[in-house]
Amino acid sequence: SKEVVNNEGENEGAESELIATSEIYYQQDSLVVSNMCLFEGNYTFTIRDSVGDGIIDPGYYSVTSNGIEIKRGGGSNNGFREETVSFSVPVLL
Repeated sequence: SKEVVNNEGENEGAESELIATSEIYYQQDSLVVSNMCLFEGNYTFTIRDSVGDGIIDPGYYSVTSNGIEIKRGGGSNNGFREETVSFSVPVLL
């Protein structure tokens, strides 16, 4: 599963806002692309693997903002249960 959370509320003492979530089980050897348009702010992306086998080589996941890769993960045979990355979306002029 995966989720994106807006963390702006944390700075002001308010609750974070869940922007998107997916509980879909992806089949082996499948390509999944999810695009989101996010407003300026601070976000957290979390990817979870309920089975714990991770994303097996040569597979991976990638988080990008404005075409810049922020995080690439998976792609190991060690497996994982959860990985999280925080990122900011800047103002574009």
